[in-house]
Amino acid sequence: MKIPQAMAPRLKLLGVRSTVLFSGVGVLASSLARVVVAVILARALGPSEYDAIAVGALYLGLIVLALDPGVSVALVQIRELSSSHLAAATAISLLGGGIVSAATLAVCIVFIQDSALLGVMSVVAVVPLLRGLGLVPQSLLFRDRRMRVIASGEAVAAAVQVIGTLIGVAIAPGPLAYAVPVVVSELLLMVAWTRMAGGVSPRFEKGAARELWALASRNATTNMSNVLSRNVDMMIVGWVFGPTALSLYSIAYRFLWLPVQLIGQVVSRVAVPEFAASIRESRPIGASLLRATARLSILAALAITPVALAGPFIVILIFGPAWVSAGPIVSLLSVAGMVQTATYLLRAAWSALGKVSFLARFSVVAAGLSILGFLMGALVGLLWVPAAYLVVFIGLLPRMVNYTAEVCDVPRRQLWRAVLYGWPVLAVQTLILLPIFGSPLRGQDVTLAVGLVGLAGSLLAGALVALLRLRRSVRLSQRGVTEGVR
Repeated sequence: MKIPQAMAPRLKLLGVRSTVLFSGVGVLASSLARVVVAVILARALGPSEYDAIAVGALYLGLIVLALDPGVSVALVQIRELSSSHLAAATAISLLGGGIVSAATLAVCIVFIQDSALLGVMSVVAVVPLLRGLGLVPQSLLFRDRRMRVIASGEAVAAAVQVIGTLIGVAIAPGPLAYAVPVVVSELLLMVAWTRMAGGVSPRFEKGAARELWALASRNATTNMSNVLSRNVDMMIVGWVFGPTALSLYSIAYRFLWLPVQLIGQVVSRVAVPEFAASIRESRPIGASLLRATARLSILAALAITPVALAGPFIVILIFGPAWVSAGPIVSLLSVAGMVQTATYLLRAAWSALGKVSFLARFSVVAAGLSILGFLMGALVGLLWVPAAYLVVFIGLLPRMVNYTAEVCDVPRRQLWRAVLYGWPVLAVQTLILLPIFGSPLRGQDVTLAVGLVGLAGSLLAGALVALLRLRRSVRLSQRGVTEGVR
C-alpha cells in the first residue's frame, strides 16, 4: 500500500515515538531494578557490610573495557554488514569474555582472602563470558532498532534480578544475594538476544576482522576513556577512604544514575541509530539535535533538581538513617548528572558524523582531567571527589557545545539555548525546595511530612512549567531553516 505523501512524516514521527517508548521501558526496568536491588541490600546489610557488593558492581562496570573495544558500535555503524563481519565480531567478543572470566577467577583464587568478597567475585566472574556471548546478537537488535524486543528482554531480566534478591535476602542476607541474581539475569539476557537475533558461529576471517577493527578501533579509545571516567572515582574512593566510604559512594552513584539513564540513555539509544541512518541518507541532523537537546534539558531539570536540593532527606527516606552520610554525595553528583543529561546527545552527534578522532581526543582529555581532579579532591576529603567531577564537566562544556555547533552546522547561541532550555523548571523547583531544605547538608533535619509535601509541590510546579516550555515554540535556526521545539 502506498502511503500518501502528507501522511509520511506523521507516520515516521509515530514510529520514532514508539521506539523511544519501548527504549524507555527497557532502560526504566533495568535502572529501577538496580536501584531496588541497592535499596533492598542497603537496608538489609548497612554500609559496613555493603563493601563487597560495591566492589562487585565496580568490577561489572569496568569489564566493558575488555569486552567491547568498539565492536558493538561498529556493527551498528558499518554500511554493508556481512556474515563474515558477524562471525569475526562473535569470535572477538567471545574470546574477550572468556579471557576476562578466566583471569578474574585466577585473581580471586590467588589474591582475595576476604570471604565475602571472594564469594561475590567468584560468582560474578562468569558475567564477562555471558556478555561476550550476547554482544553481537544485542548489537544486531540495536542496528535494526527492534526496541520492543530489547525492552521485553530487559524488563524480564530486571524482574528476575529483583525477585532473586528478595529471595536471597530472605534466605541468607549477604553479598551473595546480590551476585547470584545478577548472573541469572545476565544469562537470561544472553539467551534472549541469541534467540531473537539468531546465533552466529565464531569464525575469524582476516579480511572481515581487519575491516571491522578499523571501524571499532576508532571508538576504542573513546570507550576506554568513558568507562574509566565513570568508574575511576569509585576506585579512588575505595583506595583512599576504605570500603565503608566506597559503599556510601556506590549507593550515591547508583541512585544518581536512575534519572540520568532513564532520561539520557533512553533518547541516546534511539538517537545514535537515527543519527547514523540520517547520515547514510545524507540528511542533516542539526535541527533534530536542537529539539532533542532542549527536551532533555527540560526533563533533566524536572527529575534531578529535587534530588540535588533534598539529597540527604531522600537518602534517609529510601535507604534508611544509616546511609545519611551518602546524602551530600548524592546532591553533588546530581548537579553533575543534570548537566551531563542535558548534553547527552552532543557526543552521539559526533559519533554519528564520524568525528571519532576528535571524540577520542576529547574523551582522553576529559578522562585525564577527571582522574587528576578526583585525586586532588581525595587529598582534601570525600565530598571533594564528586565536586571535582562537577567542576571538570562544567569546564569542558563550552568546548563541547561550540564544537557540536560547528560540525552540525547550527548557531552556537541556539545550541546553548537548547542546552539551558530547562532553566525555568530548575528555578521554580529551587524556589520551592530551598526554603524547606536549605543546604543539602542539613536535609536530614526536615520532618517527613514537610519533606514529602515540598517534594510533591516542586514536582507538580516543575511539571507545569515543563509542559509550558515543551509547548512553546522556540525558533532554532539552521542555515536559514527555522524549526520549532515543541
